[in-house]
Amino acid sequence: MRTYHAILALAFWGALLVLGGCAGGSVQSPNATGQDDAGTDNIASLSEVISANPNGANAYNLRGAAYGQQGRYNEALTDFNRALAINPKFFQAYNNRAVVFMRLDRAEDALADYGKVIDIAPDYQVAYVGRGKLHMQAGRQPLALADFNKAIRLNSNDPIAYFNRGLIHQAQGKHAQAEDDITLALSLRPKTLEPYLARGKSRYAMRKYKAAQQDFAVVVERDEKHFEAWTWRGFSFEKMGARDKAANAYRWALHIKPGHEPAEQGLQRIGAPRGSRWRRPS
Repeated sequence: MRTYHAILALAFWGALLVLGGCAGGSVQSPNATGQDDAGTDNIASLSEVISANPNGANAYNLRGAAYGQQGRYNEALTDFNRALAINPKFFQAYNNRAVVFMRLDRAEDALADYGKVIDIAPDYQVAYVGRGKLHMQAGRQPLALADFNKAIRLNSNDPIAYFNRGLIHQAQGKHAQAEDDITLALSLRPKTLEPYLARGKSRYAMRKYKAAQQDFAVVVERDEKHFEAWTWRGFSFEKMGARDKAANAYRWALHIKPGHEPAEQGLQRIGAPRGSRWRRPS
């Protein structure tokens, strides 16, 4: 059976973008028109503040964050650069610029900025999470693990740090530890889907097939087109001896993504025909 583990968590809960001072928030996607109306109003207001006080670093940082929320990354970088020219110790602006660099796939620049944040403010927890993600992306698992451990010591209520640390444990085959960390993450933020998928994979690896199937069920109940979760449901049902349910799960995965190899192999393994009539399994 072909198995695969999620290594990165860059998309699962979004990158943190600090809006100013010590406040935190999430980068939001623009609405269907391609613009965030509230963000546009915020940018206009901040531009007025900057016109009245062009040497105020915080206003540039805030407007840069607003640009970042709208995906206007070049304008965001310009504002963060201006904020840092005014105040070279403005660690929140370094952190925000690092987030934008990550969005632009400029990993080395982001890594350098997170390093500056930590040099200036060694207890600034979100910088360790961001740098840990970069280390994960580059395959530097020991460094990533050290950063997530530090982040958790600084803030024991951060689901992102627990989840990412869980993914490292999972990639290292430490599934019991992965399960513990991902469960903690879900206790702090239960409405996110990807942790259920990840925890199900570790439970499957530990032969907790019923519990794994329940995790995959949560994913497909909320996103019925998640073909990977349907395939893993099939794996779990297969191990539980529920051949018909496994076949239905594999068929539904193939209905969503024709040619999905793990589902094709699952049907072949249990000797079930692919079938031509599709019915969403329960």
